[in-house]
Amino acid sequence: MYGVSAANRGLNVNGFRYTNEILDDLEVFLSRERLGTYLDATRNDREGAVRLHVWNTAASAAFYGPLQGLEVALRNAMNRMHGER
Repeated sequence: MYGVSAANRGLNVNGFRYTNEILDDLEVFLSRERLGTYLDATRNDREGAVRLHVWNTAASAAFYGPLQGLEVALRNAMNRMHGER
């Protein structure tokens, strides 16, 4: 579905590599249920699933600042409209 393949497994961040022991621990800490969607997307490639989970977390974090600004702008606009009544 997301096109995560074994070819992507060679990628690492700051030289970090996922060992089987680390993947086992992450599966326990994050839960198999939480990783289920990512495992389905990567055809049960555990490392690919964890990398996809990490990417999703980073993508979500990238939206936090703009969404926070939108929230403030929306609340200010609503406050201005309420004050005009």
